[in-house]
Amino acid sequence: MSSTDSRGLVHVERAGGMAVVVLARPERRNAFSAAMLADLADAVENVVSDPGVRAVALVSEGGAFSVGADVYEFGDNLDQGSMTERVLGNVELMNPVVAAIVDLAVPTVAGIDGVAAGAGLALALACDIRIGGPECSFIPAFVGVGIPPDSGASWLLERAVGRGQATDILLRNRKVAAQEALALGLITQLVDEPRVRAVAVAAELASGPPTALAATKQLARRPRDTLAERMTAERTALEASLATSEPAEGIRAFLERRAPAW
Repeated sequence: MSSTDSRGLVHVERAGGMAVVVLARPERRNAFSAAMLADLADAVENVVSDPGVRAVALVSEGGAFSVGADVYEFGDNLDQGSMTERVLGNVELMNPVVAAIVDLAVPTVAGIDGVAAGAGLALALACDIRIGGPECSFIPAFVGVGIPPDSGASWLLERAVGRGQATDILLRNRKVAAQEALALGLITQLVDEPRVRAVAVAAELASGPPTALAATKQLARRPRDTLAERMTAERTALEASLATSEPAEGIRAFLERRAPAW
């Protein structure tokens, strides 16, 4: 990486047009404490506000992607009022982060090594492409501690695997391991080193045509519209792309048998 922002519980590494957001609390399996959520919000805002970022990788240190909320922070505040305030406070921090990653104009790639549970599951699902390692697994965790899903997990999981599978996984708090995750579409690749692969894919995307990639992401993220609605959206995106220099450069590079200069 060419540069690294100040290291906290979450930090950002940069190389060219790529940003790598790193969850860095391995001793707690990247559990989201209030401090870590604040760092994550700052890191994502840093990326969102940087016009030079053309792709993002989201990875972790240690053997887990994230086990979700740090429930040990709740241990001393189990009376209903205090726990309610703490849990809802965490959700208020996490919700904008997940929404920002979903809405980010540039492609996002998650490298998932180990477990992604609770809010960690939601964070992974917010990314456009998810690459898992042999030990990756996905666990809702919510009903396991007596709460319903938060952080957009129910919506994101349904979009990833369909309503029937999402309902089964959420209600039964079912662990989905690597091979099943690949079969269901929770991950799109299963590799030995997901962090390395996620960074490589983000670098590949960062070198691509930014307007076309942004439009493609927006189309893929649209709700289940009709064919006519999708064709209208595609035409609007195409017109916007044709107003840039990217298509001409792409065709010129193809005819000249060279790599395009996006």
